[in-house]
Amino acid sequence: MNFIDRVPRYIRILIGIPSVFIILKVYNIKIFPKLWIPNYFYLALFILPIFVTVYLFYYFKKHKKIISQTQKNNYNIFEIEFNGSKEDSINLISSLIKDRSRNGKIKYGIISITSGSYSRSFIIVGGINEKDVEIESEVLKTLLSTSFKNIKIKDVEIREKELLYNAIDSISPIGKGEILLILPEKGIQANSHNEIYLGKAFDGAYSRDIYLSKNDLENHVAIFGSTGNGKSTTAVTLAYRSSPFCNVLILDWTGEYEESLKDSNIISVLSNPFDPFKIKEVNGREDILIDSLSSSLGLTQPQQYMLMKIIEDNRPSSLSDLIKKIENYEEESRWDRDVKRGLLRKIEMLNNSVKENKNSFSIDMIKNGINIVRLSEINSINARKAFALFLLAIIYLEKSRNGRNLLIVIDEAQNLLESEGGSLIEQMMAESRKYGINIVLSTQSPSMVPNNILLNANTKIIHALKSARDKEIIASSMNLSRDLLNQLDKLDKGEAIIQSVSLPNPIIVRVEPINEIRNKSEKVFKGKPIDIDPKV
Repeated sequence: MNFIDRVPRYIRILIGIPSVFIILKVYNIKIFPKLWIPNYFYLALFILPIFVTVYLFYYFKKHKKIISQTQKNNYNIFEIEFNGSKEDSINLISSLIKDRSRNGKIKYGIISITSGSYSRSFIIVGGINEKDVEIESEVLKTLLSTSFKNIKIKDVEIREKELLYNAIDSISPIGKGEILLILPEKGIQANSHNEIYLGKAFDGAYSRDIYLSKNDLENHVAIFGSTGNGKSTTAVTLAYRSSPFCNVLILDWTGEYEESLKDSNIISVLSNPFDPFKIKEVNGREDILIDSLSSSLGLTQPQQYMLMKIIEDNRPSSLSDLIKKIENYEEESRWDRDVKRGLLRKIEMLNNSVKENKNSFSIDMIKNGINIVRLSEINSINARKAFALFLLAIIYLEKSRNGRNLLIVIDEAQNLLESEGGSLIEQMMAESRKYGINIVLSTQSPSMVPNNILLNANTKIIHALKSARDKEIIASSMNLSRDLLNQLDKLDKGEAIIQSVSLPNPIIVRVEPINEIRNKSEKVFKGKPIDIDPKV
């Protein structure tokens, strides 16, 4: 509204009449020729609009100041989310706000914004007295939190606050309409505490930050995707943003994690050779040694029995010493000779990957923060697999050790899921949660993963998949809609379909890599760090 529009109509006429006489005088137009009008009359008419204009300027300036002093509102705003049934709660919230608004001192606003399948709702509390608004906001938050067990109250970003303030400040409640409230759909929600930022979900121009909760990690994670679609980047992102509140151990099969996580603790296999007999955690524990070697090398039952006999009777001091003891083992039949040859071949394969060094691998090498084991330093694929599985077996068998939660990221997991290796990982995923051991499997194809392991990974992050068989497995395990299934092979690099305990309805998320926001204000997690009780 401009200045003239705010001038009352009768005053506009007072300004207009002198203007007519001035124009007549300037152009020497005489409507009444015999009527003599003195010059000072024209002068007065000329000065009058100036006086009126000056008067109006000061009048409106003073009036505006009075209005701003008496009617300026202070506002507080917060967002509400529900995790459970909400239909009955909507009416109760509306009634509660109506009852509290009857005294007339406080102004309330409920704004719901919806687009596609996404929606958000805000409650605004406003009033002239800042202290009254602050008190009423806290009272209302307390009433909502205590009355509705499944409600979550969230803070609102400053930019969004300003937009919502402008919306309510210009509207006066003069009608008798009903309060309408649209509460958020659960499929796009995230908990407000202890969350790991993953990326954004989009629906047209509308976006929402997506977080994984502590519980999502504890239920184990499976990351799938064809080469080049962002699978490893997502694993790096998850490891980095989990590290403030748990230790992370990455079994780096290809050697690509170290570049992205430069401040990590690097565990070199060459500098710290892996001889099971020289690991202090195994000292005097023949049961751990036998079980770990059996799992990591995929020994048959007869081979396990022969290994147990040799270790218990001879107590070898190293892999080289074990090989000598196996060679000297007395064969009682042709069957013994075949078992002995198979066992000797597997132990020699492991020994060939171990270089003599005064240092030896130890679980104590796993430090707080992110740890990367350079499996790529071992040339033999079988030896690399044996090393990784033996390490997992030691961690699992020593699961009662004190310490923080441990997140284990297994890169190219399909290499460890064959035969006995798959059994070990399946057992870890089924039983290790209560000990604070959580597993992230990263692999190209879900068809390479045993069904029991797939079922135990309740958090699934699926990048683009091209294979019809892979898509069929994912559609079945995640109960994907036809629309999402059709998009599975069309996802852009970095996009993934995600489902977890906190996100039960699968959604498409654009994962935000750590290198995109590391130089900004990193939103690693929301709320205070998780209080870890389980022992590792």
